[in-house]
Amino acid sequence: RYFHYGDSGNYPTLERWAWLLGKRREPLLGWFYNYMKRGDDFYDVLYETSDVPREEPYNREPVRVFRRTGTSVFKSGWGKDDFVFVLRSGPFINHQHLDQGSFWLADRGATFIEERHGSSYYDDVLYQSWYTQPAGHSTILIDGNRQSQRAGDPLVFAEGFEDYARTTHFLNGDFAAFVTGDIGHLYWGKVNGLERNVLYLKPRTLLMLDTAYPAERDADITMLYQTAFLKDIAAGGKRSTITKGDITLHILHLAPEYMKVASVETPHYLGVLRGEGPLEREGMLTVTARTNGAPLVAANLLTTTM
Repeated sequence: RYFHYGDSGNYPTLERWAWLLGKRREPLLGWFYNYMKRGDDFYDVLYETSDVPREEPYNREPVRVFRRTGTSVFKSGWGKDDFVFVLRSGPFINHQHLDQGSFWLADRGATFIEERHGSSYYDDVLYQSWYTQPAGHSTILIDGNRQSQRAGDPLVFAEGFEDYARTTHFLNGDFAAFVTGDIGHLYWGKVNGLERNVLYLKPRTLLMLDTAYPAERDADITMLYQTAFLKDIAAGGKRSTITKGDITLHILHLAPEYMKVASVETPHYLGVLRGEGPLEREGMLTVTARTNGAPLVAANLLTTTM
């Protein structure tokens, strides 16, 4: 499964990347392109992809940061049942949503935290107002405003236009890894700072420390955890769960002492409504805390069990 952001969606095959493979002849892309192939086609003839070098990724370190695009990947291995966490905190890229600070989480063969699906550009009235907004992603809202984040500058733009989210810290060790995503200046001045700090305790535990620095007024900070179906969520004051079959993601709400936790139904988008059905309620878990005149540190620990 391809853990995508924005409108990139899921690529069943990579034929349209053949031109890049023919131009660069990069061995890792050569392996990926052929791994995803379902047969030869016109692109393989046009770009002569059959003789490109191939290099499998399985001997590479599975914990990586891609600073230029602001993508951090925590993986326990390369198997289908291994733990995977992917965080987004970087510059704006074509077809991106307002999704800085959003993340995916999968473990033991189940995807627990994911992107919403089923919308389209032009005919879905919820596309711009919900689907592309922070409320449609596993990021943070300020004062409950589902449109509280703005777009940053693009990755490749005029010199000096570098107003975007950043991945500021990254560290990887034998037993743990750490990353900081700075997303605060995308929130219209409602906070003086907002960081998503993630400590990865290998192989399958995360400690997420979301730090918010209040501006002139205090603010409610709401952390969103998007999952496929509302029925999978059990919200609790100190511990919430998302269950997929016989596998459970536990979310322990460690700090501050008081947080408001709720399971919230999310809208069906037009592509889902046009599907075969039957419709099933979709949803997210929300966790809200307040700054109260001082910097807020919201601590949530995520881990899975059978």
